[in-house]
Amino acid sequence: MFAQVGPSMKTYIETRALPPSRPSREAYEAALARRDQLKATVRDWYSQHNILMLAHPVIMGLPPKLSDGIETEVGVQKIPFRVAIGRNIALGGCASMSSLVLPAGETPSGLPVGLEFDALSGQDRELLSVGLSLEATLGRANRPPLLG
Repeated sequence: MFAQVGPSMKTYIETRALPPSRPSREAYEAALARRDQLKATVRDWYSQHNILMLAHPVIMGLPPKLSDGIETEVGVQKIPFRVAIGRNIALGGCASMSSLVLPAGETPSGLPVGLEFDALSGQDRELLSVGLSLEATLGRANRPPLLG
């Protein structure tokens, strides 16, 4: 599988997950403990505020074209693409949440805009029910234009 990974992901994995850079067993276990704490904090916050799910944009600004490179514009500032997308979607994966992304329109240039919904782990049926209702209301996404 590693042989099929793209060059940027291969470099990322080589510099963070393979020897000699691989984290120690203690660091790995500490990260798992932090993840468990994050999951508990999110669960408590949802409960405290009586939240079933949150809706938010997938990315901080408009989706960039792949040809735009590794940075994207958010407001008037250029930021790394991984920051622009990671800030909004990281919590779901890090806290083992149920997440769903639906198409929610297009940019003026025809690129799709996504809307993410996050619910606590185990709330998949409720999340999918909301997703099906919204898809019926919003309609299906158009295929993005071929960009050259």
